[in-house]
Amino acid sequence: MTRTQMLLAMQFTSGYGAEPGAWRLPGANLSSYTDMDQFVRYAQAAERGKIQLLFIADTPVLDVDLGRRSSVA
Repeated sequence: MTRTQMLLAMQFTSGYGAEPGAWRLPGANLSSYTDMDQFVRYAQAAERGKIQLLFIADTPVLDVDLGRRSSVA
């Protein structure tokens, strides 16, 4: 008989977590969304918690800062 197991996963949405205002918390690392050492610490904490899969979306883009048209006309 095969044992059914659950796969635990975690998604990184930004360096602060899913809460948009988390960057305002005292002691928040304001560069954590680009700090690879911070991601390593998150991964190590996830590993201690038996998380088996980490997902980092490739969508952190600056599209809100870009115009709709090229500046070269």
